[in-house]
Amino acid sequence: MINKKHIKFTAKVIVSIVFITVLLLNSDIKQVYNQLCSINIFYFIVCIILYLFGQIISAYKWKILSEAIGFKNKLKNYIDFYFIGMYFNLFLPTTIGGDVAKGYYLSKSDERKRKSPALYTILAERFTGVVIIIWMATITFFLPVGSMVPFTFKLMMVLLTGMVLFLTPAFPAFMEKTMGHKNIVKKILKDTNVYWKSPKLIFNALIWSFAFHTIIIFIHIFIGLALGLKIPVLFYLIVYPMTAIVGFIPVAFNGIGPREATYIYFLTLIGVNSSSALAFSILWFAIVLVSSSVGGIFYLKRKQEKLPTEKELQDEDEVLNIDEFIDINDENTESQTV
Repeated sequence: MINKKHIKFTAKVIVSIVFITVLLLNSDIKQVYNQLCSINIFYFIVCIILYLFGQIISAYKWKILSEAIGFKNKLKNYIDFYFIGMYFNLFLPTTIGGDVAKGYYLSKSDERKRKSPALYTILAERFTGVVIIIWMATITFFLPVGSMVPFTFKLMMVLLTGMVLFLTPAFPAFMEKTMGHKNIVKKILKDTNVYWKSPKLIFNALIWSFAFHTIIIFIHIFIGLALGLKIPVLFYLIVYPMTAIVGFIPVAFNGIGPREATYIYFLTLIGVNSSSALAFSILWFAIVLVSSSVGGIFYLKRKQEKLPTEKELQDEDEVLNIDEFIDINDENTESQTV
């Protein structure tokens, strides 16, 4: 029997390989190699430290959103789950993503073993991150530094901002009116009601999201410094959000390929040559890769517990149905960066 998940996973890997091959063929590989070999190591180490700190901030935001719907865990546990999710995303040979792993651990730690609410906390944590990067890019597009960006991108971000501001608050009413008769919809609205009824909760989550993405912007600034590139600081508020948004599109493995192409496109707008832009994207991914490897320590730390097998996580995926609701690559990935 054909496993659709494995087919989907293989297709994403192929897309990534095609993208990377094309980018390498259109770049000066020797220049990319020389730039990466001559980076300022101090900045690289600072970037890793900042990225790890950013994940702790995201874990704290997740804790706030989870507690709002009844999950009770110490911050330490959320940090564990978050770093394990990072590890799953990049290192385990499985089609199961880090979000499913986080949902698995959160639901197993709950007295009632609630699976769907665990998914809702992850969706809420992700969504608040997406909102911030959309607003960040939209505002910066209309500053002088965004003058060289094509109008199409500006229009797209304005439309996304409008959707966030006007459609998000109306979502519960829309769902209740159109599908409110379905038990699953009633359950979703009941479980997530606090998110719509507590502006203070969402405001706090957005503040922590802003703090996280500010850290990511600083990481990008340090990457530019490590490579000796002269990039206006405010332009990073365009480059990072746009690459993160592209990373949300589930066409490639962990966004690899489309993400690099996006870095190249936007950095060349500011005068950076394509080879240096490719080196920039590779260095960013290296930071994510090294930081995510730390998740292995958290994964092994829980060896006294019964660790989930891939089958158990696939079963969890069936229950959470996470692929239909969220297919975002931790960066990010930015992932891990929303």
